[in-house]
Order: sequence, then C-alpha cells, then structure tokens
Amino acid sequence: MLLPVFLVACLPKNVPVSGEATPILPSTSAPLYTRAPGTPPDPFVAELIGDTPWDETLSGAAAGLALGNSKVGWLDGHDVQWAAYRAGWPHPILSYAMQRTERGGRPDDLVANLSIPPGATLGMVRARTNSTDTWVMIVGKPLIDVAPFPREHVSGGALKLEVTDGRDWKDFEVLASAPSGRLHVGNPVDFDEEGEWVVEVQGLRGQGRTSLLRAPLYVDVPAPLDAPIDERRPITHDAQEILELALDGIDELRDLVGTRKLTPEPMLEASARKALAEWMDGIAISDPQARMASLGYPNQAVAEIRCHAVSINACLDDLYWSVDTRPQLLDPQFSNVGVAAGLLRGNVVLVVDLASE
Repeated sequence: MLLPVFLVACLPKNVPVSGEATPILPSTSAPLYTRAPGTPPDPFVAELIGDTPWDETLSGAAAGLALGNSKVGWLDGHDVQWAAYRAGWPHPILSYAMQRTERGGRPDDLVANLSIPPGATLGMVRARTNSTDTWVMIVGKPLIDVAPFPREHVSGGALKLEVTDGRDWKDFEVLASAPSGRLHVGNPVDFDEEGEWVVEVQGLRGQGRTSLLRAPLYVDVPAPLDAPIDERRPITHDAQEILELALDGIDELRDLVGTRKLTPEPMLEASARKALAEWMDGIAISDPQARMASLGYPNQAVAEIRCHAVSINACLDDLYWSVDTRPQLLDPQFSNVGVAAGLLRGNVVLVVDLASE
C-alpha cells in the first residue's frame, strides 16, 4: 500500500551547489530485482542529500517517473509502483514526491523537510527538459533482504528466493499467483504456466501477516514496458465519483487478461456498503459469504476484496498485485459486482463484492 508523502526536517540546508551540469540518471529498467546502495552519480544530487542513504535501483524508478511525468505535474501511486518494479525494486514504498524547478534550480520544497525513517533508503534524481529540471524522490524500506532474482523466466524453470536477512520476523512464507489465478505456496516456485506471475513474501508474526516483498515475474513472455493501469483517474473526494471510477478501473484490469466486464448488482452493492460501514466504524467486518447469501447469493461463488490507498488507481493497483486479491479480481467466473467507496484518513477505501450468476 502506498502512503502519503511525509516530510520532516533532516537534510542539509543552504548547500552551495551548482545544477547547471547535465543530470546523470541511473537505468530506469533492470533484468533483476535487487537493492543497490551507493552514491548518486549526479554531483548535484549527491551534495543535496549528504549522508542520506541512497539506492541506485530505487533511483532508477525515480528516473523513470521524472522522464515520464515531466509534463504532467503529478504522480499517481500506481505509476510509482510500476516504475519501482520496472527498475527492479520489489520492496515497500513509503512515500514519493515530485518538484519542477528552473534549469539548475534547487528543489527546496522537496528536500527542506525530508526525513528517512530508520532502515529506509532514498531514491532521488533530476531530469532535464528544455529549461526546467524535474526532481523525483521515493522513500522505500526493505522489510527483508533477498538475493537478486530475475524478472523473466522460462516454463519448466523455478525460482527459489534466498532470504539473506529476515529481520525480526518469526517466520515467512513465499506465495505466487499464476496467470490462471492458481495460488502456489512454497519456495521454490515452479513455473508451469506462461504469462505474468506475481510472487510475494508474507511475514508471519503471531496471528497476523504482513506483505514484505512483491514482484511481478514473466514466464516465456517479455516484461512489459507500461503499467497495467493506463487510464489516469482524477483525485476526488466524492464517494459516488470514486465508485464509478473504480468500476471503470476494475473493467480495465480485467480486460488485460481477456476477462468479461462485470455487471453492477444492487444487492452486492448493499453488501459492500455494509462492509464499508463496519470498516469505517472500526468494528469487525461481517462474514462476506453469509452476508451475500442473505442478500440473494446463497449458492453462487462469491468473494470480497478490499483496499486502502492514496488514490483510486493506487487502490486498484494494490488489488492487482497482491496474491491475496489478484485471483478474485481477475477471476472469469465472476459476472456481477457491487462496490462501496469512501475516504479514510484522507485516502481512498474500496470494498468490492463479486459473485457468479
């Protein structure tokens, strides 16, 4: 899940630097998922961040965003997530921001109050377009360390994730969602289907689970250049507009795998609204199967998926990449849908109830 940008003072101020030199950017794409702590090759960036931990892989993601969004003026969470995957960063992202300055200008708004939490690292670059520089920063925090592993694979092959530092997790589990929606549990992951897979490491602590790492993998097909969500959806605080845009986004994602569009159904919408109200009130969410059965779906296949993120697209993107929700989101057996939408702590909340005919 992507969180809002947080800014608290820590970086050096009034550093005498010159930004007239041509920016130096790290690679925006990589064949491997890996961390790459280092020093910025751009002297202007290096002087600005001082001793702040900097990662070349995460900065490659920032470079892709700076080059692709120099004329747009804002970043959406799903774009940031895809840029990270494409650059080879599979770890959680805490925050991100962008600022445009005059050529050689210092991004004071971006760095004046930036803080890096313990264990986190910074991706930061500048890209030049005509008379302006576009700066992008991303803060990421690895929750476990793994040995580098490739983005592309072949059928019949396997991936064994080698965890080199499990931090303080009592245990963790490797899961993978196959292109057909089948869930694979265990390490190694055997690739017996062609297409886009998602591998995820979930940390186990008590009765709870936390997503520690996620990465799309491509078997017998090249890794795509573009993010799965192509349509930009505006920031809005109107619940009905969020709902309508979310329905459109769900259809966009299902269309990627050739799955039919969903038909909105009033009883499923009522079910989703009840779950949303329980969520917003901070009480236990009622059993989805029992709830939908009481509203006219006693024998059909049903599922409920939920997300909470900074934007509509970021919320849908989280559903798409999570092994816990991706199979249901894309499942061709589901034909009907009910969506409830709202805002919680300023971020988008969606409950999606799905059922077969």
